[in-house]
Amino acid sequence: MASSAITACVCNAGSTGANGDTCTLCVAGKFKVETGYLLEISGTTCQSSLEARYAYHQEYEGKPAYISPGGRYVYYNAQSVKWYMGDSLGGSHRARSDSNSADAPTSGWEESRTAYMQLRFKTVSTRDITAGYVAMQEFRFFDSAGQQITPVSATNPDGDNVGPAHTVDLLIDGIVATDGTSKWLDANKGHVIFDFGSQGETLASYEWVTCEDHSERDPVSWDIEARQGVNDAWIVLHSISSYGTTTVTDRNTVVGPFQIDPYVSGLVVQDAGCELCPASTSSLEGSDESSDCQ
Repeated sequence: MASSAITACVCNAGSTGANGDTCTLCVAGKFKVETGYLLEISGTTCQSSLEARYAYHQEYEGKPAYISPGGRYVYYNAQSVKWYMGDSLGGSHRARSDSNSADAPTSGWEESRTAYMQLRFKTVSTRDITAGYVAMQEFRFFDSAGQQITPVSATNPDGDNVGPAHTVDLLIDGIVATDGTSKWLDANKGHVIFDFGSQGETLASYEWVTCEDHSERDPVSWDIEARQGVNDAWIVLHSISSYGTTTVTDRNTVVGPFQIDPYVSGLVVQDAGCELCPASTSSLEGSDESSDCQ
């Protein structure tokens, strides 16, 4: 039934304005998913994705949400009476705190790491991009207590190894040789898959050892990816860009350790923006989708 009340005229999703008043398109970088104009309900004014998350938690959990310096989403759950640090709103949490403080605690977090069945090392570039090979002598993983965790196996499915002294299984044999008899050498600069068995392992850090020769073959940019099962999608846990391009040229030398998915203390509220978009992008003007990023 039609209404004679001017306040029954409300702005559509993607634009904002008081009921019965002029509607204005959301500016680039903002979105609105609901019709109407109710400040106390999240999604009814033009917001960035972070602002919508803040509003959601303020409304339903009674406490604000934060973004840590490490890029984690920190939020409070009233039902469990705990603070959580997660990948995203509703995503798997990486740490939790029993604190019931009004604001997110800056210490006292208990880490909750995921057990991964497989990790994949992907070489992005070597020290000299014209080098004919990528090479490493050992690759080691550690748990949060600093205990070494040895993979069940290491494979190099797209690799081109050079002789029996340079196969990928030598990365986990525990031998650091000075005569070149125990190292991985790959002419294809392919990726290495480390398998930790069907139950997986919770890993906190990793390191690798340079070979006895040819520093130009050292990887200096790489990705560490992981998956919980052989049929799961790979997710990036850690990335390094241009590491040691002018340093760490010593031979038979440990590179690292590097933290996997570390918790970064000292929480701050990050400025709201089109948080779901990559850098230097924004959502469409007048968008009703938080993921309309260009």
